[in-house]
Order: sequence, then C-alpha cells, then structure tokens
Amino acid sequence: MSYRLDYAESVCSVAKRLKQEHEEIDRKLGRISKAARTKNGNPKVVVSLLNAVKIQILRHAVEEEARLARVIMESSEIRKKSDESVRILQEHRRIKEFLEDELPYLLDENSEKEARKKIVEFTELMIRHHMEEEKEVFPLALRATSNR
Repeated sequence: MSYRLDYAESVCSVAKRLKQEHEEIDRKLGRISKAARTKNGNPKVVVSLLNAVKIQILRHAVEEEARLARVIMESSEIRKKSDESVRILQEHRRIKEFLEDELPYLLDENSEKEARKKIVEFTELMIRHHMEEEKEVFPLALRATSNR
C-alpha cells in the first residue's frame, strides 16, 4: 500500500483531520454493523461493504502511527506518559490482521451467523478504538509538539 504523508502539515491539523476521518469511518461502520445485525441481511453484502472501507481504514491507521506515534516517541517527557497511547496504537495490528487476513475468508470459514457476529464485533472495536485515540493519543501528540 503506497501512502505519502505530508510531514509539513502541523500535528494540530493532522489530529483535527484524523478526527474527521474517524467520524466518517464510524458512520460507515455503523451502517455495516446495522446491516450485519439484520437477521435477513446478506452476509456477502456486509463483507463487501466492509471491503469497500478497508483501504480507507488502513491508510488512516498508517498515518496515525507514522505521524502521531513518531511525535509522541520523539519527546522523552511525553514518552514516559505514553503507555496507554502505545497500547491503543498497537490495536492497529489487530485491525490490519482482521481486514487483510480474516475478512477475505470470513464467509468460507464461518457460518453466516458467525460471520455477521465477527463483523459486528470488529465494527464495535473500531468505534471504541477511535474514541480511545481521541481521548488518549491525540492530546498526547499535541502536548508533545507544544513542548518543542
């Protein structure tokens, strides 16, 4: 996946833009979760909806790690307070594994009911993950840049 980052963009601007991306992704995930919860919903449609936002989610995660984690780790004072932020950013690996390794085989390896359940769990994880990032990671990255 090729994704160029604009390192000239301020961290404040990045955090604001990433928060807007959270809102957009969460709206899409909410629709996917609703479709997955419908007993008569076609799991193939739900999987295709999730596949449609897969690249957006992965690019978003790459930028958070590349920009915000870098800023946090460059500040020794802030790095000491970053345990929770690091844990949250490490969830990106689980997100990537689900989207790239599990999603393509979800319907082949699970019943339709189990596939829908896994998608609902994933969408709930993502929405919770975004809230935690906004609460923990973004403020820490902003403090790190204000200390420079």
